[in-house]
Parts: sequence; C-alpha cells; structure tokens
Amino acid sequence: MRHNFVADALAVHLKKVGTVLSNTDGKRKEKKTGVDKDRPGDVVVTWSTASGPETFFIDITVSHMHICNSIDDYRTNHIEKAVANKRKKYYGKLDHRVVPFGMTSSGELSTDTWALIDELATRLQAINNQKNNKRVIMRSLSCALQKGNAIMLCAH
Repeated sequence: MRHNFVADALAVHLKKVGTVLSNTDGKRKEKKTGVDKDRPGDVVVTWSTASGPETFFIDITVSHMHICNSIDDYRTNHIEKAVANKRKKYYGKLDHRVVPFGMTSSGELSTDTWALIDELATRLQAINNQKNNKRVIMRSLSCALQKGNAIMLCAH
C-alpha cells in the first residue's frame, strides 16, 4: 500500500520533467507466496540529457523497521542494505540504468534516493524557476508515506 502511494507521488513530479513510461502497470511477485499479483510496478522514466535522452528504471523500496532489527548498527544501514540488494538484483539484466529508491516507513532515505531527489529538484527549478522544489517533493513523498502507513495501521 505504501509503495503505491510513493510511486504515484514520485510519478507526479517526474512527469513534469520527463516521460513516465510506467508507474502502475505490471505484475510483481508477492513475497510470502511467490505468486504474481496485480501490484503496482515501479517507475520507468525518460528525460533529456546533454548526450541525448536517458531512460532509467526507478525501483521503489519502502522498508518497515521492526523490533527485531532496531539495533542501532543495523538500523542506520538498513535502507542502504535494501538498496544494495536492489542493485545486485538488476545488475546486468536491464538495458538501462537502475535507480534504487529506498525509504523506510519512518521516512529515512537512502543516498541514491537523495541524489535522485536533488536531480529532480534541479530539473524542476529549470522549468518553474522556483527554489523550493526539493521541499515540495519531500512533502508529497512524506504525505504519501504517511497515508500508506495510516491505512496499513488501520488494516491490522
């Protein structure tokens, strides 16, 4: 559920600076059963660079911290490890670049995620000439994450 909201919130901003090829179609395996389910896909984007158009795949991970992995050393590296696993998963398998977009359910972001948000904010500033783009992006991602957390909490 959180994944859906974060993917949609991110796609809204990406559509302003590039072409979003996919953000809600496709099937993904359910972790518990290994069965394909209708779950939202991740985001594929094409935008212009100095050397021509660049297409890349943004694989979104929203990881939940629980009591078993709340040890300080593990907690600080938790999302970075999740992102590293995503990088290994796709290494050499896709024709285009993969950007792991990792965040925890409490809002911590990976370094790759911060880099993508910085790039996106810079591209938005070139279009709308506003300096608060990073804040706007973070606010929408935060709201999407909180909405997903609330729905998941109410479901239990």
